[in-house]
Amino acid sequence: MREYAKYYILIFLLWSVVLINPSGFLFEDDEGAYLYTSASFADGSSLYSDIMTAKPPLIFIIGRLLFHIFSNNIVVFRYFASIMGLIASLFIFKLFINRNGPKVAVLMSAMFILDPLIFTQMRFFRTDIFMLTFIITGIYFLMKEDTKSIIYASLLFGLGVLTRDDAILYTTTISLYFLIKKRDTRILVIFLSILIFIILSVSIRGSTNIFGSIFQQIPAHNIVLENKFDHFVDFLRYLIKTYPVWLIFPAFILPIIKIKSENFSIFALIIIGLNLVAMFVSESHFVRYVMIAIIARLFLFSDFIKFFNEKFSLIVAGVALILQIVLNPPPLSELSLKDDSVLKISKYLKENIRRDEKLLSDYGFFNFHSKIKGASISGYISGGSVRTGEIDSKRLKGVIEKENVNYLLIHTDGRIYYPYGAEVYYYEPHHIKGLKDFEDFDNFINTNFTHIKHFTHQGQ
Repeated sequence: MREYAKYYILIFLLWSVVLINPSGFLFEDDEGAYLYTSASFADGSSLYSDIMTAKPPLIFIIGRLLFHIFSNNIVVFRYFASIMGLIASLFIFKLFINRNGPKVAVLMSAMFILDPLIFTQMRFFRTDIFMLTFIITGIYFLMKEDTKSIIYASLLFGLGVLTRDDAILYTTTISLYFLIKKRDTRILVIFLSILIFIILSVSIRGSTNIFGSIFQQIPAHNIVLENKFDHFVDFLRYLIKTYPVWLIFPAFILPIIKIKSENFSIFALIIIGLNLVAMFVSESHFVRYVMIAIIARLFLFSDFIKFFNEKFSLIVAGVALILQIVLNPPPLSELSLKDDSVLKISKYLKENIRRDEKLLSDYGFFNFHSKIKGASISGYISGGSVRTGEIDSKRLKGVIEKENVNYLLIHTDGRIYYPYGAEVYYYEPHHIKGLKDFEDFDNFINTNFTHIKHFTHQGQ
């Protein structure tokens, strides 16, 4: 541990940049849903019945604990996600010390931290960085030989399953690969652990929430559409344009790698292929969904770097890090953003809505920051649930009438600027106003509600 202390300090110092200005930009729609659901859970609402959500329970259990201790302090929630990223960064270093030496390993940890997708995910309280951290730490223990490490890996992969449903796909495939590669029957314990955690997730959530989560990403009505392949090809073109380092590293390395038993090139290709298949099947195509492939990229680079002596390998690793930064620089502009529109609106809501009244908003952020109670569906409204028709006018009207919702806050016009790592999103109104039968809901609003205030925001 002491001999590597200086490397751990370097990783910590580089990672600490992520902590700058954590609340400069507050708008992130999925994070808002997770925060509101966590706060409602902490206030005594029952998860998956009083409050609906499509995600497994672990992030809400963590969020509930944080809310109990720190209330709705957004900095604490985001710093917790940052700490998860630090853990992943340290374990990446530990993963590659023996394979490539500490100097190269610390540069690979830097590649991870400065990757624009990772950099941004460490600044939001979302499930992505949680799952990735559990998988990376699980792989670290899976590569060790002792029984205790296999038990640790099984628990970490299980926690990944309690974080995101797609973790089932990745943890199962990774475990199968190592079972075949190492021919170690003790690895079967990991499959048992994954199964136990799947059963636990299903028992907590219920089948309705499980299927809701699946069909938001894989809607049955769309899986056989002829134009799905065209949409996927369009996404790949966009991916290469927006996040070229994802493609260039494998393309650069693969032609000169000899497949050896101690190498992980096949493992890396399996992860990349699995990720692409998942993306093809999915209804939603976001660049952040390829974040899991950074594991493959690092393993490919680790194999590649072994072809050089110690001195030259360090030069190659340094050049690779510079190449990554040039192709996909970390979004340092996020560190200086200052957009307090969410807080201004939340302040108005808090001053004008009684604690016993309810607000249904497009985005759970407003409920979280104002501490105004939402509806059971407040953490479930998303682009996916609206696009697939899971939430429609009839369901929203039913919730409003049954739960006596007093106020609606709807994004009706204009784009919302959304900086996001390798991409910049501009959100059109796509939650409540994105309902397939919004015209019917609009008539319901005009009949049953009175317009109070129109919030406007200019700038980014």
